[in-house]
Amino acid sequence: MHKTHKFFNIKTLIIFVAIFFSSLTSTTFVNGQENTGTTKTKENLNIRVGIYNNPPKTFIDEQGDPTGIWVDIMDYIGEQEGWEIKYISGVWSDNLARLESNEIDILRDIAFSQERNLIYDYNKEAVLTNWATLYTKLDSNIESIIDLNGKKVAVLENDIHYIGQEGIKNVAQQFGVTPEYIEVSTYEEVFFMLDKKEADAGIVNWMFGDASRGKYNVRKTSQNINPIELKFALTKDNEINQKVIKRIDFWINKMKENAQSIYFESINKHILNIKKTPSIILEFTPQEQAWLREHPNIKIGVDPSFAPYEFIDKDGEYRGIAADHLKLINERLGISNWQSSCIYS
Repeated sequence: MHKTHKFFNIKTLIIFVAIFFSSLTSTTFVNGQENTGTTKTKENLNIRVGIYNNPPKTFIDEQGDPTGIWVDIMDYIGEQEGWEIKYISGVWSDNLARLESNEIDILRDIAFSQERNLIYDYNKEAVLTNWATLYTKLDSNIESIIDLNGKKVAVLENDIHYIGQEGIKNVAQQFGVTPEYIEVSTYEEVFFMLDKKEADAGIVNWMFGDASRGKYNVRKTSQNINPIELKFALTKDNEINQKVIKRIDFWINKMKENAQSIYFESINKHILNIKKTPSIILEFTPQEQAWLREHPNIKIGVDPSFAPYEFIDKDGEYRGIAADHLKLINERLGISNWQSSCIYS
């Protein structure tokens, strides 16, 4: 009997979520800087950060400058902490090797896995959730992994969506499907091979696919696999790791709590193409306010395995996009607790 895998047909719910909840929180700023309510002496650390082309998350723009969601976040944290950030460019496999050999201190936009956790040190707080999408050449009738037997499939070398536990290679094997894998150095090469009909199908992460597919003759399928959390990874046991991880997690949490932060601003800019807009003040009627006071605890139904939108992690915690936004609602409305009731669907 084959192992059952949960595949999902991702819609653009994230666009609605980002627009609706972008008005739910506010934060005090002093001289353009976030007022955290605490005073901390800045440390002048020199930090080498690996960067590779994976738009819109991280890439080098036409002017040769690092840009993308992760660059915006890293630059902001570095500015708050007084760190000197030096970006070192390379392809994905080069960055992994440099991180392991301490030629760079941090690699951002890297999926967490138990295997990788033995090689690198990770921060705790997930920055983004990602998954992989199956693409094909334009004239293909391939719709799912089941259709890949004997087909040429372009994949990114050492990509977790390729060789990870729930990556294309292992999932295909579980279903008795044997493709011919063609390893390349960048996601751009995956799309280039499909465009030139040198491969039948290819696996890329959904953010890259949605941002770049218009430049190539490729076809997006409804086959999505391997939802994963993206974090910061640091060279194993580096002496600066403890303090750097602590401050990274502090700022990631602060940014997620503020819908007007650079975190949401960058996602809106690079993924949703939404320009920054003024906050909307939510006003409640006296009856609504009274109801909230009388119901400080609200029970919700959740799907425990619908990553990246919502899921229960290995520690039994409710996580995902919906969980993050419920936290924002909680803080804005003064609800003391959301009691989760798992509903399987």
